[in-house]
Amino acid sequence: MTQIKSNPHRLTVARYLRNSLNILITIIAILGILLMISEIYGIGLEVISVKSDGHEILKKIFLFFIYFEIVAMIVKYFEENYHFPFRYLLYIGATGTVRFLILEHTYMIEAATTIFILVVSYVILEYKNKKLGDKEKKPEWEEEEV
Repeated sequence: MTQIKSNPHRLTVARYLRNSLNILITIIAILGILLMISEIYGIGLEVISVKSDGHEILKKIFLFFIYFEIVAMIVKYFEENYHFPFRYLLYIGATGTVRFLILEHTYMIEAATTIFILVVSYVILEYKNKKLGDKEKKPEWEEEEV
């Protein structure tokens, strides 16, 4: 297998694109935090309201936690050296499906099947990681930074 030789221009482009992505992801995190604040405000108004509906409050709380998971995923992106661990996407998918089941009591079989597939995928991923040792190599542009 032939290896691609290190090209300084390619590495410069990679750094530029990574920095651009980091800025955009940071903007998404800030928007997520603003949406979380908005949901907390909405929950407060709903609780104070004379005609508060428990189901609506629960929907707002679940929406808050969806925004929370997005921001937490972005935090994980920076902690895990600029990538999203696949297992966290599986967590978010499973918890989102459970939230859907709590709010909407339709499509029970489909939702249960989805959760089952996500759990099986997680088990397979963990088995593979334990068997192979989960050794990840840093990209070239990160190894050369000082």
